[in-house]
Amino acid sequence: MSRKTFRALTCLTAILTAASSEARSFTGHGRHLMQMAAPPVTASAVRSTAAPYLIDPWTVGMTYPEVNITAGQSVDFKWPGRHGVYMLMDDTCPDHFDTNGPNILSPIKVNGDYTTPPLSKGTYTYACQVPGHCEDGQIVQVNVL
Repeated sequence: MSRKTFRALTCLTAILTAASSEARSFTGHGRHLMQMAAPPVTASAVRSTAAPYLIDPWTVGMTYPEVNITAGQSVDFKWPGRHGVYMLMDDTCPDHFDTNGPNILSPIKVNGDYTTPPLSKGTYTYACQVPGHCEDGQIVQVNVL
């Protein structure tokens, strides 16, 4: 490998490392858009061997208690009927859901399922984006400890 190629690879590695560190530094309700689209994953998170936390059925008319899981664990949503999974910025149902935004984790579909990637420490709130479903109880807060 030439010195020029080696320097280019070294520079690229440094840029990618810095970008990765910067993206992980955003937390809480002010999450960076990249993190809202897919919850952050860290090296410690991927080492977890815990089974996904199952929410079945993910459906309207339920009252979901707060869920506490460990870092590195994921959440598995399974549903009958027409539903989806949307990540909220806080724990309240919005007046309308952005149908083209990065917060749509699973689009509305019939008899579906969605599993989050392994989650890092923090609080995540998920809801169904079908009109009226969030207000009728299809919302859950997940605390990753």
